[in-house]
Amino acid sequence: MLAALGIFILLVAIWRYISLGSIAAAAAMPLIIWFRPHSSQLLIATATISAIVIVKHHTNISRLVAGTESKFKA
Repeated sequence: MLAALGIFILLVAIWRYISLGSIAAAAAMPLIIWFRPHSSQLLIATATISAIVIVKHHTNISRLVAGTESKFKA
């Protein structure tokens, strides 16, 4: 979780898109699990949840590609 949180924070800090950080962190989770001691059930569950998160962000992905996604303003 900490590695995914780090990815999220890094990407939001660089590009200012919350959705990009969320999508990248979700996509990274199965890879992070893969390189750690794990059970196959944990890897499958993580990959499934990550896929759901990414699919749920489909409108954000469209806006990111179009360049119309709102940036985080701190």
